[in-house]
Amino acid sequence: MTEEIENKYVKEEEEKLPESLVKGPYKYICNFYEEMFPQVGNKVFSILSLVPISLIIPEIEAELKPIKRTLTMLWIAPPGSAKTVISEEFAKITKNPISSHKMTPARLIYEIKERKNSGEDELSLIISDTAVMFNDEVMIKIIESAVEEGTISWETMRTIKDKTLGGFGTDKKIRVVSYLSGTPSLISDRKIRDGILGRAFPLITYLTPEQHKEALEKKNSSIGKKFNGKTLHHIQDFYKKLYDIQKGVGELPKIDGFVISEEIKKELGKYIIKESVYLDKIFERWGVPGFRIMEEGYIFLVSHAFLNIFSREIVDNKIIVDWEDLKIAKKLIKIECYFSYRIYEAIAKIDMERIKTEEELRKYFFKNKDKNIPESTKVIMRGLVKR
Repeated sequence: MTEEIENKYVKEEEEKLPESLVKGPYKYICNFYEEMFPQVGNKVFSILSLVPISLIIPEIEAELKPIKRTLTMLWIAPPGSAKTVISEEFAKITKNPISSHKMTPARLIYEIKERKNSGEDELSLIISDTAVMFNDEVMIKIIESAVEEGTISWETMRTIKDKTLGGFGTDKKIRVVSYLSGTPSLISDRKIRDGILGRAFPLITYLTPEQHKEALEKKNSSIGKKFNGKTLHHIQDFYKKLYDIQKGVGELPKIDGFVISEEIKKELGKYIIKESVYLDKIFERWGVPGFRIMEEGYIFLVSHAFLNIFSREIVDNKIIVDWEDLKIAKKLIKIECYFSYRIYEAIAKIDMERIKTEEELRKYFFKNKDKNIPESTKVIMRGLVKR
């Protein structure tokens, strides 16, 4: 074997991805990050693994107005939950990340302009400490526009002086996905409660004493062991393969749509309309309609199908959605409705009982100890009161 042939053979072997990743990427990715972040990684990346996909998929056909929404995750967790570290890991797999703990609206526009000028129309906005950046109402408007329509429209930023735009114009749009995270106190800001909260997938994480011990044991057992950087490299390469497909330079043809059978559509619709108990409660108690949830259900569905493109049938450049995609979509809808309800419930309890301090909250919990208030509701309520 000549040196040239040998080098080519080695290179091909290095580029070959594990079959378990190619054939089952969702499980592979979630398991990897669960190993990296015990008790948290699987929960977070069950959503985050699909967020970059929602950025590149074609719009979903719908008679009057196609669905072109992208995904945004709002992760609420106590301090020390690895929100910043996970944001850095997400930046390694998503497209064109703009990541910052502190950024002004002007700086954000500058960063977007630079990417637009370089020919990039898709970006990922990563804010691991929303409490800092969301003090600016202009910034909130920018984020709301991004997470609501999957775009940033310069029409929403008329309060910013023209010189900030640097001649970029006011009619430019860029497709956006977002990773947002903060502590439960974030919900105490009404600008967040009335804006971002209704436009993002809320995830609340916390550890029980048992889970805390298990996470510590896992962390302790990892000391002295070498990090499996090869697995991370494989995951990054896998996402790049998906991005290349939609650029028209991948090993499969560019995907321009999806085929969703009537059976799957009926099953997903039935689940959202008739079986989603918490979605019904949200509408009945607070009048929040479920149209966004339904759209996101279909985004979950087709994003999971695209993530599994190497295991899906493709006809006329369209992916055939299957029942495994439906299973994941239903699971994520259930999680989203559950945590949305718990957040609204926590806000309602605080307002109804006029609880303003931590001491008053402790008395409320003691008084209602027999009512089995869910821990996720308690987590949010603790964040809503003064300390």
